Amino acid sequence: MRGDEAVSAQDGARLMERGVALAKEEFSKLSWLHAIGFAICQSWTVLCFALPDPVTYADPFLDLRWVSAAATCALLVLFCFVHRRMPLRVGRNATMVAIAAAACVSSALGPASVLFPDASALLLTIAAAGLGAGFAFLPVAWLAVFWARREWAGLIASLVLAAVLTYPLANTVLAGQQGTWAIVAACSLLPLASVLMLPRSDVFDAARARAAVPEQRRGFRELDRSDRDVLIRFCLCLFFVVAIIELCRNVLLGGAQAMFFAGAGNLAGILLRCVFGVWLVVVFAQRSMRFVSAVYRASFLLVLAVVLAIPFIIEGNWTAHVVLDMGAFCFEAVMMMVLFEMVSALAIDGVLLFALTRAVWAGAVVTGIVVSGVGLGLGDTWTSFGVAVMGMACAFVFAFVFTDAHCTGVLAKSCRRMHATPFKDQCWLAAAGSGLSEREAEVMAMVAKGRSSQRVADDLGVSLSTVNSHIYHIYRKMGVHSRQEMIDRIESYAVSATTPENRSIPRA
Repeated sequence: MRGDEAVSAQDGARLMERGVALAKEEFSKLSWLHAIGFAICQSWTVLCFALPDPVTYADPFLDLRWVSAAATCALLVLFCFVHRRMPLRVGRNATMVAIAAAACVSSALGPASVLFPDASALLLTIAAAGLGAGFAFLPVAWLAVFWARREWAGLIASLVLAAVLTYPLANTVLAGQQGTWAIVAACSLLPLASVLMLPRSDVFDAARARAAVPEQRRGFRELDRSDRDVLIRFCLCLFFVVAIIELCRNVLLGGAQAMFFAGAGNLAGILLRCVFGVWLVVVFAQRSMRFVSAVYRASFLLVLAVVLAIPFIIEGNWTAHVVLDMGAFCFEAVMMMVLFEMVSALAIDGVLLFALTRAVWAGAVVTGIVVSGVGLGLGDTWTSFGVAVMGMACAFVFAFVFTDAHCTGVLAKSCRRMHATPFKDQCWLAAAGSGLSEREAEVMAMVAKGRSSQRVADDLGVSLSTVNSHIYHIYRKMGVHSRQEMIDRIESYAVSATTPENRSIPRA
């Protein structure tokens, strides 16, 4: 038994070492400009969505976040219906700049409404609806860019950078200092700054063509029953958990997500985000089902801990606040990575899938806001009852809706579709990785195709003993003991792009 545990520990160490190497490769090729651009977009979302009037909180204070979320959901649902006739062109173009400009104006209109008391309610409503357009399409465009460029590490880096960027801005805005109006003006320009960091549409299309990135066009109707079931389960899971997290935020902090970034205590939370972000890249880079399953389960346990910690958070325990923030961050990061893999696993149009899941997110936010508004006036007894109900809902979602088996299943299916490599290319990759000579690589490919040793000898014009000698050295160099193990080792090799300069096989 101890021997099996030692072997398992060695396998885990090798997987971790491979994951670290792959993560380094991912970080080395990511575009920091894109990571910063998406981080700016996310920071703007936190500041403007959570704090519609960050300057004065003038009475009567209108909390119109539900208007922004409802507008986001409605626009994206409409887009899902008309996307074939009116596709969203990804990149920096006139349409995206116009959406960013509308978001900028809406961002400034919210706090500026205090200057016009008689029309402040109308102006805030217009601002909230205008913000919905930015919340809807800017994240979808950025997700499409990261997907097309296969920048997994860049996606996670943007989540961490968003926290780092939001921290000083939220502290300044919430402090109510004399320069608050200047900060508000600067925050209002964030959508435009984010869009200007997008690659130009023509450059983006050319880069995607050079990278030979397949452009999936399959819609929801073209999905088979099993794929549609996985997608529905994923959306239900996203909806329930986001609604629960939003409900917790509203009950505890009045929905002001930016408060999670204020104060010295939240520096620890930002540090934890950095550590978890790096760890997540390592886990998904190596595509280990065991590790992905463990991370997925851990993210759900954090969300469940958030729910159970509600009574302590209400009492002002800031540690519990950090738990809520980390639970939300971990769940968001894991689901984003799974979402990226789902584009390959389902062979679906990426922009369409991103729009659908963003609409689900917005619908969940509206649900969380509405439910919290009802529950806040029901007293402590109903709060305790609500905690129990949400805890059971989290457990149900994890156990029956979108389980870790579905999560790892998406990853496995993604590997088969997205990273499938022609068998000939897998053979030269295995040969190069094992240090085989050219003749050994040739013998390996023939044996892997099912040819007998005698047939290989006849085809190559050598003796049977020579072929058996080659097979012996192939097995030894590859660390295998049978033909099936050799085939399994060959099939484990996959590349995103095969280039002639990488195909040199070392000579003996």
